[in-house]
Amino acid sequence: MNSLDDKKSSSVTIDIITCRDALVSATKYSLDSRDEYEKKTAQIHLSKEDLKKLGINKKKSVKLSNNLGSIIVEANPDPKCPEGLGFMPLSKLANKLTSYDPSISNNPNYKSIKVLVEALNE
Repeated sequence: MNSLDDKKSSSVTIDIITCRDALVSATKYSLDSRDEYEKKTAQIHLSKEDLKKLGINKKKSVKLSNNLGSIIVEANPDPKCPEGLGFMPLSKLANKLTSYDPSISNNPNYKSIKVLVEALNE
């Protein structure tokens, strides 16, 4: 077991940026791949720096929480992801953390979803 996994996990606050993913979308419309679609949307891409703060050095389940609720997804390292941000496919799962305030915008907030990320001990 790697030493990073041995450390007690902490939490980090990030902004999720949802994005459309062509492969995820194609899977959604395939008749026999509903489970594969759910698996592909249940992931978030984080920077190496944020993963290090969480005590993670490989794919691992994390809990994303905000005032609307919480979800559990798989964290994946992404060298192009800046620290403090997380990239997540746009889906019903990500929508559970999305807010909508018509006094601020005509559309739901998909580009800066503030969440607390906690590594899960599996």
